[in-house]
Amino acid sequence: MLLEDPDPEGSPYRTQDPKSEYTYYLNVCGKISEGGCAGDTVSACQQKMSSTLSKSAGSYQNQTLRLVLSDISCKLVVNQTPLPHIHGHQVCTRVRYRSSDDGRFAANLGYSDGDITLTYPGGEICSSGFQRMTVINFICNETAGDRHRWSLESCLCDSSPATKQRRCSDRDRCLDCCSVAKCDVNAGKGVPEFESEADCTYFFSWQTKYACLKKKEDMCYVESKKKQYNLFNLIRTSESSNPQNWEAVNLNPSDKSCFYINVCHDVLQTGDASVCEDDAAVCAVGPDSKKNLGKFLTPPKFVNEHIVLEYTDGSTCAGKSHIRTSITLICSPGNHESPPILKSFEDCYYAFEWNTAAACVVSRTEGDDCTVADPQAGFYFDLSPLTNKTGTYKIVTDMYSFYINVCGNVTQQLCEPNSGACQVDKASNDHWNLGVSNSKLSYYDGMIQLHYTNGTAYNDEKKTPRSSLITFLCDRSVDIGQPEYQLHVSCRGCVTVTTYCTWRALSVVTVTQPRHMQLWCRTADYRECSRYPGTCCSCSKEDNNTYNFKWYTKYACPALPVACIVVDKENDEQYDLSSLSKVQGELSSNWFAMDQTQETHKKYYINVCRSLVPLKGCDPFAAVCQMGYEKVSGKLHETVAISNLGVASKEPVIEDSGKILIEYTNGSKCIDEENKEVFYSSQLHLTCEKGAVFTSPRFISNNNCVATFLWNTEAACPVIKNIHGKEDCLIENPNTGFTYNFESLKNESGYMAQGNGKKYKLNICGPVSGCGQIGDSPAAGCEIDNQLVSRPVKLSQSLDLASEGTITLTYSGTKDEQTGAGDSFTINFVCNDDLYPGRLLFNREEINSETHLYHTFFDFETAMACSPAPVDCQVTG
Repeated sequence: MLLEDPDPEGSPYRTQDPKSEYTYYLNVCGKISEGGCAGDTVSACQQKMSSTLSKSAGSYQNQTLRLVLSDISCKLVVNQTPLPHIHGHQVCTRVRYRSSDDGRFAANLGYSDGDITLTYPGGEICSSGFQRMTVINFICNETAGDRHRWSLESCLCDSSPATKQRRCSDRDRCLDCCSVAKCDVNAGKGVPEFESEADCTYFFSWQTKYACLKKKEDMCYVESKKKQYNLFNLIRTSESSNPQNWEAVNLNPSDKSCFYINVCHDVLQTGDASVCEDDAAVCAVGPDSKKNLGKFLTPPKFVNEHIVLEYTDGSTCAGKSHIRTSITLICSPGNHESPPILKSFEDCYYAFEWNTAAACVVSRTEGDDCTVADPQAGFYFDLSPLTNKTGTYKIVTDMYSFYINVCGNVTQQLCEPNSGACQVDKASNDHWNLGVSNSKLSYYDGMIQLHYTNGTAYNDEKKTPRSSLITFLCDRSVDIGQPEYQLHVSCRGCVTVTTYCTWRALSVVTVTQPRHMQLWCRTADYRECSRYPGTCCSCSKEDNNTYNFKWYTKYACPALPVACIVVDKENDEQYDLSSLSKVQGELSSNWFAMDQTQETHKKYYINVCRSLVPLKGCDPFAAVCQMGYEKVSGKLHETVAISNLGVASKEPVIEDSGKILIEYTNGSKCIDEENKEVFYSSQLHLTCEKGAVFTSPRFISNNNCVATFLWNTEAACPVIKNIHGKEDCLIENPNTGFTYNFESLKNESGYMAQGNGKKYKLNICGPVSGCGQIGDSPAAGCEIDNQLVSRPVKLSQSLDLASEGTITLTYSGTKDEQTGAGDSFTINFVCNDDLYPGRLLFNREEINSETHLYHTFFDFETAMACSPAPVDCQVTG
């Protein structure tokens, strides 16, 4: 956001000193066209009012110079060279630019404790011998306006309606107070005001919305092809439910560093990350070192169907360069637990990959039975606990009583039996149906709504039916909660014309809405407005014939996933249990364990690091739920016995190498052995067993309000560090013992892919025809642009296996003699049972701005990348 020309005509801003001796003409980061000062670089001009004598009070070097007051940072750009960025409200060193080689001066931008100062040096010499200079101090004011630019039309707000109104132009910001029309053509830019003068230095203050620094988190939003993506759920702050940084999985066995990451925010100064620099968004902490791997200075981008976060301006590297980091976020529906993974790194560049539901498109969904789900985001909401089966929720205002139920009818005697919401006049007992009840919830970007329609008709020409809209908002401290009636009065500030608003105790008064529609409002409406200082008008309480209610409750909150990665620093081991987390989907179901120790069997549904995939009757926040069995018509049916045996709120704990404990607490109420009221809890003991991919938890006991389970699983084994295979196109997964063999994928004619307007050709584990030589050896791949071959890459048959089980093959180009680096092709093998030998797909291309090297990534779909799938033999009947 730039504060540049004062108006479309390019005339400067004007202000006078208190004695009206001088008029000052100012511009921001640009020359002025008025005031009588000669020169192409004059940005401040002093003109004596009695003689029109003009003197330059400061110059702006006429090059690329911008004062940027953006949502993320402030920066001054001189000759396209960015100065250090400024964040939040920290005190930063003032940056000065002195005269250049040709004697010209550049402007100077300073920042300290929220104030931004712009200095114009290089004015004309005054009689005292000092050189004139101008200093402008910018102050944040979101509602700044030009007090000299109000157009007022007199009228009274008593018994007569307005007789005349002026229409503001489209670019003006229109405001109304009673029937007084005002057009703020300044729209928040504000105007300079003269403060003082000392030794021919002129000081001005300037209140403007462009000096207000917004939170950097507000830029954590991406829009592409009319689709929206929201990364807010990945941001970690001190107020978050889990105020811990994300910790990335490090697959490099030779690197002992821990990598701490935050999204659209600086890393939190907690734990081992307390040594990180204040403004680092990603930080590496080693045994004897720490590195700033980049700051959050630019918003995320959408690149090749993925969201990419670029963190730049990290620690110094390779001489004068700075480390930068790229995080590629890949949509993984329902996945809130998986951590980022370090995929590659060089001296000045780190690349992470992150599979997460936050990278999925924000979608609008609807549900029935008082439930709604967003499968992409992995959210599920059940508002059925809010349904009042024996009564009705009541809201009382000055004139009316409102009766509401959630997904059910109200039971108030005066209301129609099918009403979901009802309005009753307290004086006359007149009543209106505000919408027929239903149980269809809607969800969009964190907002849950219930809409009741087809209520009692208004007495307008169209006989418009009344309706109600209930918006449910998350508040984890509130249980069921209580609805609140939202007053849609329009209380407009009167600024300098409050004397025009003379209210009288009339039964009905006429007021004007911002769009110049006249509405009839009761005096009670005005009383609602009078609660707000400096306001003097009101309008209809209904918004488009809809009564609006808001409702704070914990049931509108998404279940909180728990970090499913745990680090054993003593043994240098990492554990990632996120593969055990079940998310809602068409084929998704919870884990379960059977208790057959008693004659009456019990069944326990279990999830890992998050609440259960929704089950009828189970608490929506429960991670463990107990079922019993009862006979209905001679058949056994599951019934909920204990709806909540614990909520996922604690991170896993390492008991020993290859042994992990997950504990769920704060379940349903229970009476323990000492006859005290406590809450159910559950303990899952996971033990590493290589090759145990599809095992299930086993029930051990349920004693003294604690359920205990044992689980032998490969997921409890330490994360595999990157395994680099031999030159044989084979690689073995040490956990499963399965060997992948890609020898049969060799094809000398090669596989083709297209991307970025170019064609690519490569072979798997063998040379390819048509790509020439690289050194003395035939190339394994190349880039083809307009039938010209370029960037040949050298053959390699060494496969790489990452911790999450992905297999890659990397071909490198000619290496630079000084850096030892070169272009690369990286092939990621993707399991597809229906494809053999396979299909090559272009994924993305990254260009290193420091080395100008190209790194191209491909996906190769093939049945040869699929591992044998063992079958879980556990069944119930």
